[in-house]
Amino acid sequence: MTAPEPISLVIVDSDVRTMRRLAQLLRDDGFVVYTAQDVRDARAVADEKPLDAALIDVRLPDGDGRVLADDWLARFPALHVIFVTIYPELIPLASAGARHTSMTKPVDYARLVSNLRSFAERRPR
Repeated sequence: MTAPEPISLVIVDSDVRTMRRLAQLLRDDGFVVYTAQDVRDARAVADEKPLDAALIDVRLPDGDGRVLADDWLARFPALHVIFVTIYPELIPLASAGARHTSMTKPVDYARLVSNLRSFAERRPR
């Protein structure tokens, strides 16, 4: 049995220090992680890298993370989005079959990794 391919994800958050710390933890746990501080950089990452998942803050310096997520969910049928914010009231409600979940900051790292690994088991091959 071969090991599953690692999850490739982007963290989109303007809080650079927190983003870098989270990215390093995820890399240490075997994930392929890219980072972006704003919508513009996030779009560039998505255009250049294959992504399985995205951790997106709702409030970004140059736009709304929910709009970015809507665009990506339309463009990338297998993408899993996790909204991460200190404003839980801004997170869209998940409908049946939704391809997104949410977490409030500070992120519960064990829950995040569990969510990503659960997604990895269900993702199309």
